[in-house]
Amino acid sequence: MKIEVLMYFYMGVCAAMILFNCAVLLVNVLRKKRINRRDRRLEPEIKVQLERLERGEEPEEEHLAQMNKIFGKLEHLRSFEESMDTLREEKPELCRQYLKALCPCFIKAAPDYFSKDIMEVTYFAWLIRKCEVAEQGTRDFWIKEMRKLLQMPNVYCRENALHIMYRMGNGKDIMDALLLLDERQAFHHSKLIHDGLLKFKGNKEELLKEIWLVFHQFSANMQVTLISYMRLASMDCCEQIFEVMMRPRQDDEVYFACMRYFGKFYYEPVYPVLLNALSDRAGQRWEKAAIAATVLRNYRSERTVDVLEQALHSSNWYIRNNAAETLESFGLTYADMAEVFEGNDRYAREILQYWMDCRSIKEVEVENP
Repeated sequence: MKIEVLMYFYMGVCAAMILFNCAVLLVNVLRKKRINRRDRRLEPEIKVQLERLERGEEPEEEHLAQMNKIFGKLEHLRSFEESMDTLREEKPELCRQYLKALCPCFIKAAPDYFSKDIMEVTYFAWLIRKCEVAEQGTRDFWIKEMRKLLQMPNVYCRENALHIMYRMGNGKDIMDALLLLDERQAFHHSKLIHDGLLKFKGNKEELLKEIWLVFHQFSANMQVTLISYMRLASMDCCEQIFEVMMRPRQDDEVYFACMRYFGKFYYEPVYPVLLNALSDRAGQRWEKAAIAATVLRNYRSERTVDVLEQALHSSNWYIRNNAAETLESFGLTYADMAEVFEGNDRYAREILQYWMDCRSIKEVEVENP
């Protein structure tokens, strides 16, 4: 009898949990619908203005005055964003014209939002970036405001400010912004910076000129970031990079970034430097030889193969691995590397065997997809 009571109690608990979950699901669905209706309540009014633009008319002054009030409250601004997200999918060009007409509203609201809590500052900067407002004009105003945001402690705030400036497309402004970040020693990850620079909307040749004008003013970390950007953006400036690389007492990380750059661009003067870095490892960091072993993939010759073959006998795993991977990329066969496979160095043999086997597997996968 006691077991039956316990089973009924357990079944009741399970039924209650199922009913509770169904009720929560229903409440969430209804709440989501209510939130969507609330967040898109501006949509009908905005549609009226889009229709006016479609007829070649300007938005109504009363509507712009109302939007000035709406922009003053964060919850209304969120409603505006939701409405615009829907309308931009339907009528992107009309929405672009409408947002251009709203530029004075953004400008009027900006000083107020940028003096508020950091989350509100970040959100408003994100909205400016999303709506592409800053590139519609009033460049001096937005540059001044974005420089203020770059001094904020929040990384999202700084990232939004940088992306707004990337879209505005002025190389000198970008360099001034990065110099400001560098001066203040504000940590902003190098990947964020060079990936952002790849989205720069202006003339990239002009940007490159601006980089070299102030390159010497940057810290070593920022120089590494800029060299990485030039490599990723396929900017051909081998002579300048080589000059930076060969400066006396150059910072190691800058030197390594320059080496990686020459893995993408062939430059004859750097070839003996790379060979020397791999063959003469006395008194230098192992990273230098490891990077050289990878970069030499771009400099195939008999001499390169000989030096890489010797590097297979290094006591450092990374140097052996990179050398073996580069040799494999040359398309060498087992017969070409017979000296290694028949030699007494087990580690050299195994690492080269691994990369040769990887190539064989890839070839089989291509033949039998």
